[in-house]
Amino acid sequence: MLQHTRLRRLALSLSLIGAAATLAPAVRGERGTEVTRTVPLDADGSLTLKTYKGSVTVTTGTAAQVQITARIEPDGDDEGMAESVKRTRVEIEGGGRSLRIESNYSRVKSQHSFFSFNFGNSTLPFVHYTIVMPRTAHLVVDDYKSRIRIADLKADLKLETYKGSVRIDRLEGKASLTTYKGEVHADLARVVGTIDLSTYKGTFV
Repeated sequence: MLQHTRLRRLALSLSLIGAAATLAPAVRGERGTEVTRTVPLDADGSLTLKTYKGSVTVTTGTAAQVQITARIEPDGDDEGMAESVKRTRVEIEGGGRSLRIESNYSRVKSQHSFFSFNFGNSTLPFVHYTIVMPRTAHLVVDDYKSRIRIADLKADLKLETYKGSVRIDRLEGKASLTTYKGEVHADLARVVGTIDLSTYKGTFV
């Protein structure tokens, strides 16, 4: 028991070296971490977001840029969750023609696996995104189980979610929507191109 306690204290005190330069700077609060960035993106460029759980709110405007706010919050109150929030990273890469945003939990997983904890019994933090992007830029969302809201996009949308809930308002463009056990509500302002819907045990409305 003493050895196990020492290992847990050591796990909380260690930090990995050499964080990637593309990681956005974060501001830490009492229970969470907030990341804010503004990145140029062409009006006809492409934005890709890969996330796991939390929420995604996407609205659009005319400026050739993407405003990103990401709030990392704990899912629970266990003693290791504060450290898991600190180790969760929001990666932002590119700009101009193509921009990529990803919720990166690799350091959270290494925190547990390195000390032989059962990661399957641990809970990853939430990441809540608020994004404003050019309304004519393409959007790709790869998600596991987030709450997603996308409004006033006038370009192609590709979205995949496993157990997420999705609301799409006033879409004008091609759409490829895939869900496994999720629920998708879509309001198409104007059909432009093909609409591809795919589901397994999910719902489209």
